[in-house]
Amino acid sequence: MHPADGRVVSNFIMQALRNEPITIYGDGSQTRSFCYVDDLVRGLHSLMETGPDVTGRSTSATRTSSRSASLRRKSSR
Repeated sequence: MHPADGRVVSNFIMQALRNEPITIYGDGSQTRSFCYVDDLVRGLHSLMETGPDVTGRSTSATRTSSRSASLRRKSSR
């Protein structure tokens, strides 16, 4: 990360190091959350490895089957 790249994190760090006022973008009411990409990937991977008691069961097949049955009923009328 280059100190003058104009991104939020580098601006924040450089302003803090220079003891300058920290820039507030927008009206200050928005929030931001930062994390390391590898932490995010590790968390998503862990979630995918959990059982249905944590993630719930997949219902996409059920929805597709129901939709197909509904379409068949409509087309037979």
